[in-house]
Amino acid sequence: MNINRQYHSSNCSLILEGLSNEGFNLDILLNAECKIISSDISLTGGRVFLENLVKVVNAYTQDLLSGLHHPQTLNLESDLIHLKPNGYLHRLTWQKTKDYTEDATEIDLNTVELFDLVEVIDQFLSDTTTLPDLTVPLEPLSKRHRQDGQPLSEKTVPAFVGIGTVALAAIAAFVIEPPVVREPQPQPLEGTTETIPLNQSQDSPNPTTSP
Repeated sequence: MNINRQYHSSNCSLILEGLSNEGFNLDILLNAECKIISSDISLTGGRVFLENLVKVVNAYTQDLLSGLHHPQTLNLESDLIHLKPNGYLHRLTWQKTKDYTEDATEIDLNTVELFDLVEVIDQFLSDTTTLPDLTVPLEPLSKRHRQDGQPLSEKTVPAFVGIGTVALAAIAAFVIEPPVVREPQPQPLEGTTETIPLNQSQDSPNPTTSP
């Protein structure tokens, strides 16, 4: 039986098509399509494409949160996906095969679009009826990847499965341009002023009234 699953956020969509061995589970993936609405570009592929996309986005998110590089285990023969900072943007690169670099597709995501990409992957991974065998392993970094004196438990941040939005909130501190702080302008000292009538000079004595 053909199965179609769609996951949406404000700026991103993930559509999966596949077959079911039994019941209503999507067990065999035939095609996956990820689309960033603002760019009007669709990235499509099969099981390898989807696995690489999930792993790369997860590792990139953890890199931003921890400040350390998280190694990735990817299929490097096809559907190569990369995410890297590009100023205050995030450049997503997809290459169908490793031998044709000129066919690579690049999309620059802003922070909101990165949030939304994580959200649709979070929706997919939280759906136990779609590819239940595809999971994101969460393991602490080995000693060679961590800084001295910092516990291993602090180096693994689960970016998906129910807490994707919460985890991505911390990325704003790294990727949103800081506001411009301007020095306050000096203000004149407050004081009282005396108004002198035009017909009376400052040195003239006060008028007196004769009895």
